[in-house]
Amino acid sequence: MPAISKPLMPIVAAVFVMLFLWMSAVPLLSWYEFSAYYQELADESFQWHHKGINNYSFEFEILDFKTRPVPGPIRIHVRDSKFVAAYRIDNDELVDIMDLADVPGTIESAFEFTTRLLEAHPYRFDVEYDAVLHYPASVSVRFSDQSRDRATYNITWFETVYDSL
Repeated sequence: MPAISKPLMPIVAAVFVMLFLWMSAVPLLSWYEFSAYYQELADESFQWHHKGINNYSFEFEILDFKTRPVPGPIRIHVRDSKFVAAYRIDNDELVDIMDLADVPGTIESAFEFTTRLLEAHPYRFDVEYDAVLHYPASVSVRFSDQSRDRATYNITWFETVYDSL
């Protein structure tokens, strides 16, 4: 095997160092993206809390998931920042589902859920926030590279409530 001449050794070493640094930068870029998502989540959560909305209702829907916990949209009612009612919308009728364990609660719990998804799947995660109220309006996560292993959680309707249920 031919030996590398002495004048070429610094060049070869520099190429290997550059390749090593380039390969090491890939996780750093992903870490930067994770940090950006996490900072955006913290900023939007702060903006939501700053609005001081305690009484509201919203409709929530799970799309693109092979085993949806509840078929169809779910209407949630929150009063004094407490989860008080949940209904499945079935042919324009409200069916009480308050006893189901997988029912989402408040917008605060949506932020907690979004944080858990971000921590578990940081590089397969996408979120869109409402431009005015700053709640997570759409959260999408890929659990694997298969298209069926994907879930999208959408808040399709939101209303601030000024009276009681």
